[in-house]
Amino acid sequence: EKSCQSTYTYCMRDAGTDPSAASACNRALNECQAAIVSDGLVLTTERFEEASALYFNQIDHNGRIHNFSDIDNTYTLDIFNESNPSFGIFPVRSNDGGLINASMQSGRGTASGLGTLKIFKLPEEANLDNYVRKSGDTISGELRIQPPAGAGTGESLIVKAGADLAGTVRDIFVVRRTDGDYSLYVDEAGNIGAGNDWDPTGPRHLTHKKYVDDQIATVELSPRPAQLRWSWSGVKSSGTTTKPNDGSFYIAGTSGNRYLRFSFKSANGIDIGYSPIDDTKAVGTSYGPFGTIWYSPSSKPDSWRMLRQFRIESYRWNAFGHHIEFEISSSKGTDWDKLVIPTSYYVTIGGFF
Repeated sequence: EKSCQSTYTYCMRDAGTDPSAASACNRALNECQAAIVSDGLVLTTERFEEASALYFNQIDHNGRIHNFSDIDNTYTLDIFNESNPSFGIFPVRSNDGGLINASMQSGRGTASGLGTLKIFKLPEEANLDNYVRKSGDTISGELRIQPPAGAGTGESLIVKAGADLAGTVRDIFVVRRTDGDYSLYVDEAGNIGAGNDWDPTGPRHLTHKKYVDDQIATVELSPRPAQLRWSWSGVKSSGTTTKPNDGSFYIAGTSGNRYLRFSFKSANGIDIGYSPIDDTKAVGTSYGPFGTIWYSPSSKPDSWRMLRQFRIESYRWNAFGHHIEFEISSSKGTDWDKLVIPTSYYVTIGGFF
């Protein structure tokens, strides 16, 4: 009842001679009195921004006793939920033994569960509307973050995921357009993405995987005399059967029995030995297919030079531990020892690659 009467007194004072405002005060008094529960307390709202009077039990949740008798209109109350970012800030108007009449300055959400109360005095020039709450708040204007020189690591902004995001793909950082759709997001799984309808148009624009995949699907590769390339490992002694390193090839011997040996994986990432058949042993080809070795400088991808031509006498697939062997019967062109280690050369062998 005291709360209702105190609120009514302030309402009528503010109404002055305005009859409609005084009528509204009378209606508010009737509603307040109707909300009085059996123990004499009043519950008119649970929303912080609608509260105008607050009543505190002198015994808090932990059993400590508090005396609010010295709280007057020079104090401000800051009340916030411990389980969520809802809060209310109330400059005190008057205090009647713990029944505190206050004006709402700022706040949001609903009072629920355990709450924390801070009581403090502010300088006259202070305005709490100009402060941002660490537990969560909204900024309507521009925000600039500019640490002073020598401060910390020099990082201007660090955003860390909350513990409840661990093991999820929930967003950590989000930038939204005025229509509410994503412009940019970063999630707990490490994904960085853009809006569904975002496509780059400028030379410095970021892009997304779908756009790249779509563009690749429309590209027609320029014609070329060879597709696969290997890094040259040089001339080895006759009889060498060592498996070449991934992405490389070499020749064993330069006279008599000569063998080119290729790794199954090319230098441009193509694996032609996926789940290979068993070692075929040497298979004769009797004046078999031709092979060629090409060079194309990276600075001139449309320029090609054939360096050497050779004929295959036999082949062996999956030879000596997962590689390819080609026996050469004849060859012409740039000498084998003039090929440069570890330059990548394109190679073709009829019927193979």
